[in-house]
Amino acid sequence: MAIRGQPARNIGAESSWLQIDTPEAGYAGSVVTLVARIARTQSGRAILEGIRASGGRVKIEKPTLTDPPNATVGREPAVKRPAPENAGVTPDCYIGFDPEDWPSPVDPAARSPEVILFLLLREAVSFLRAGGGADARSVSAEPDPEEAAAIAQFQRERSA
Repeated sequence: MAIRGQPARNIGAESSWLQIDTPEAGYAGSVVTLVARIARTQSGRAILEGIRASGGRVKIEKPTLTDPPNATVGREPAVKRPAPENAGVTPDCYIGFDPEDWPSPVDPAARSPEVILFLLLREAVSFLRAGGGADARSVSAEPDPEEAAAIAQFQRERSA
């Protein structure tokens, strides 16, 4: 893992395929810790490899405060900012995620920040494979059967 300065930490810095915003002290460190935990599982590594292999770039950003908390994947940044000077490093996909929002009091499954980020990264792979043409998606309160199976597999691997 390499860090290439502000305003984002980059994992896989040679291509900046995964960037983590640094809006405030502790945010990037919290997200990097979760990504590292996810990467310790077979399904997590497969998702991260899927992002890297897609040739696309994903940026994880702290979204503006929402009530209830939300987490999203889409082509638009979670936070509106001026365009970067180097358009060559503009992400193809943005994840709006704040680890402090999870588990959410309105999430009936009370999913951990690690599970939420796993789902968001999984959705980012689908988004990148679709060429970024998909609409923004939020983490749903009720996962579909495929998503529920992926969560169960991830949790089994994490517990092993």
